[in-house]
Amino acid sequence: MTVGCAVVVFFFVADFPEDAKWLSGDEKAFVKARLAEDMAGDSQLNAKTTWRDVLSVFKDFKIILGGLIYFSIIVPGYGTAYFAPAILRSFGFSPVKTQLYSVPPSFASFVLGMIVAVASDYYKRRYIFILPSMLITVVGMVVLLVVRDNVNARYGALFLIFMGQYAASAIIVCWVSTNRKSGSIPSTDSIAVI
Repeated sequence: MTVGCAVVVFFFVADFPEDAKWLSGDEKAFVKARLAEDMAGDSQLNAKTTWRDVLSVFKDFKIILGGLIYFSIIVPGYGTAYFAPAILRSFGFSPVKTQLYSVPPSFASFVLGMIVAVASDYYKRRYIFILPSMLITVVGMVVLLVVRDNVNARYGALFLIFMGQYAASAIIVCWVSTNRKSGSIPSTDSIAVI
């Protein structure tokens, strides 16, 4: 299904506003202005990437730090997304209950993710929401690994793991993208945006 959708979307989604045949000239100018205003930078259809540009990425600690932070939350994210049914099955639930019990942690993560997203947008600070979210995930993992005889505590730990990692992952993506200046690697003064 995903591959089929990707093939169809390939022909309809444009990489740059200049490539969007379905936009008028005024609409293309509007999209380019919004991209520049939104700190995503202006679209750079004809920009060439040099080896100097590539190497400059590895010199910027914020890009490396952002990548490491994102990697540290996405690995447990995929781990729990794919293995939550197996973890729940290990609690002794039937296959049907396993599927049913996998929904509430996901819903709780959605609720906390929305709260954290709104709060971080309101305060215009991302980093103060990343660490607590990651700590929630760590506490959940520790409980899941240490507690062996209490199914309720282990199920509660799944809530913590899901909630922390999904709240943090969205904020990390925003944090990294807002610390990037248009057309170049971010300078140290952009750290104030986070």
